Amino acid sequence: METSLRPVVDELSRLTGDVETVRAAADRETIEHLRDEVVALRRAVAHLRVSHLPVPEPLRPVVARAMVEAS
Repeated sequence: METSLRPVVDELSRLTGDVETVRAAADRETIEHLRDEVVALRRAVAHLRVSHLPVPEPLRPVVARAMVEAS
């Protein structure tokens, strides 16, 4: 019985490994995106601390997202 199920078990292991690889890649992409957001927010905070000028145009979307999520 064990030998007849071996190909099925091997295929399930292969599929599971593929799914985990896809999940890991998606997780890495999410982490990278969040790192970029944090860097942009830090730049915006630093700008606001040293200047009375409005937040620079490229940083406005990340600041707006943070404000919406905070409310």
